[in-house]
Amino acid sequence: MIIDDGFEVPGGQEASTRLIARQLSQEYFNSYFDEVRSLVELTVDLKARVIVDIGAHIGVHTVNYAINNPAAVVYAIEPSLPNIDLLKKNIVKFGISNVKVFNVAVSDEPGVVTVYNNGDNSGDTRIYQSDDYFPVSTNDAVAQPLDSIMDGVDRIDYIKMDTQGSEFEVFTGGKDCIIKHRPVIFMEFWPRGLWLRGASMEAFLDVLDACDYKIKCYHHRGSGIEDVDKQWVIKHYIDKREVDEYINLLLY
Repeated sequence: MIIDDGFEVPGGQEASTRLIARQLSQEYFNSYFDEVRSLVELTVDLKARVIVDIGAHIGVHTVNYAINNPAAVVYAIEPSLPNIDLLKKNIVKFGISNVKVFNVAVSDEPGVVTVYNNGDNSGDTRIYQSDDYFPVSTNDAVAQPLDSIMDGVDRIDYIKMDTQGSEFEVFTGGKDCIIKHRPVIFMEFWPRGLWLRGASMEAFLDVLDACDYKIKCYHHRGSGIEDVDKQWVIKHYIDKREVDEYINLLLY
């Protein structure tokens, strides 16, 4: 069962989750929830017992993972205070009891970071400022490495990662638990975000190599899943590193 409506969304509205998809086309809305549905099916097929949602936003993925995997524990991690408030409301609204919520930013070292909240797109929360980005609010958040957050957990089956360019830090701060547990990872890959955050596409792909991950391109417009490699990703982004284009990767 996929929940695609009735979420509490930014602005105090209870409305179609089309608003979450930035009021784009019906095609985009359908495509987005086709993606959610296929990822839920993946977690069910994995018989996942520990699911980690890094960049949980207001809880669309979290809620659907939790409802469809009742024996699992979902770790929902979100640094934005406006988003975490809606995330908690949605967890309560849908009667979910198997979610642990963390209002932290996943990073490569402990500390405190400034979170920049985007008023036009609440899903575009960042822990850095850039010239193309004009936040409506900020909040401080505790930063913790993934290794620290997941310390003592005896398995991790699946991670969803959407951190607007901070993925390099997530991996370097979580390398021990990622290598130990070998979760399947679904992530948004946005080289421009990596660059804005001070990392590089090549450095991030080298981390994937160090963790011994293979790569699939998870096409978000319904064209399927494609086996690729590091060189394919680099070639795809030649001369496009500063373009607002992202792809979804499935790491296994």
